[in-house]
Parts: sequence; structure tokens; C-alpha cells
Amino acid sequence: MIERCLAVQDAGLPDMDDLSIRNNLIGLIIGAIPTTSKSAVLTLDYLLSHPELLPKAQAAARADDAALMAKYVLECLRFSSFAAGIARVCAEDYVVARGTLWATRIPKGRPVLAATQSTMMDWRALKSPKQFLLDRPDYVYMHFGYALHTCFGYYINLVQIPRIVKAVLKRDGLRRAAGTEGQMQSTGPFPVHMRLEFNP
Repeated sequence: MIERCLAVQDAGLPDMDDLSIRNNLIGLIIGAIPTTSKSAVLTLDYLLSHPELLPKAQAAARADDAALMAKYVLECLRFSSFAAGIARVCAEDYVVARGTLWATRIPKGRPVLAATQSTMMDWRALKSPKQFLLDRPDYVYMHFGYALHTCFGYYINLVQIPRIVKAVLKRDGLRRAAGTEGQMQSTGPFPVHMRLEFNP
């Protein structure tokens, strides 16, 4: 990973000086556990809440179809998003939707929220946004940001989250535990408990 960062730095791309590489690597270590576990739990919770999808996702898991498992994760998270958006600070004066009736000027230094969750449900940009579809193009999914603001762990997440979900989905008789024990419970923004059962 460091070698790839240094290659990007050598190419002269922005935000890859030594300090930025160090900060991103530290952020990756700090952010990996809570974000990965939350995404895996949100995916499993969504599938368990939609019994018409669960057997199909389990079939993909048992077939070790990595690409299809990644699509299940991405589409589940589109409905049960990790976060409402990405908080940023506007780097320069900018006009959103320039040339339209709703054009809005954002001054340099103003905090903004890029509303990625609502973007992934926008009927003007997505085909049948309220339907669960596995053939959507990758650019539809904004879970990991976009362009210069893409999550540093993007490629790791697309491997490890589907693998975690796949391991659970392979269990025979997978189900929630009875009562509140089987329901996802959170403290703040992160899930802390959801007990599942399966056949021995």
C-alpha cells in the first residue's frame, strides 16, 4: 500500500505528500474496525429483514462468487447507508447547479455535507431507485466518496466486507435470535449487538 502511495506521489498527484500518506495510513488503521463491522452488520441486518433476498445472497456466498457478493453489499448499503453524507469544507468559492433556478453560491471555508445517501436514491439519476437491483453500475454507489474524496480504504473494503458477510451467510439455518437479542442495537453511530443463530 505504501508503495502505491509513493507511486501516486511520484506522479505528482495532489494530497500525496509524506504527511498526507502518514495521516491516511493512520486513519486507515483507526477507521478500519468500526466502519468495516458497521457495514457488515448493516448488510446482514438488511438481508435478514428481506427474506426474499436472503436465500439468493446465501447462494452467492456458497458459490464463492466474490463479484456478486460485493454487489449484494453495495446494494444493501444503498438502502441501509453507513452515513448520510460526507462532511467537508469548501476549498474555494463555488456555485452549485450553476445556470439553474436553484443555483447556490457556497463561500470558501463554509462547512458542507455531500448528501451521498439521498444521491443514491435520486430517481433522476438512478433507474428504479426503490428496487433492489444487482446490475447497477459501480458509479451509482457513493458509500466510499468520489474522486479525490474517495475513502483511502476503498479497495480493502470491497474485499473484506463481502468476505465477512459471505462467511456468515454460508451458515445453514441462519436467523436472528429471538426478541431484542436478534435486533441490531447501536451506541451512537455504530452497532454494538445483533445476535444471530444457525444450525450446528
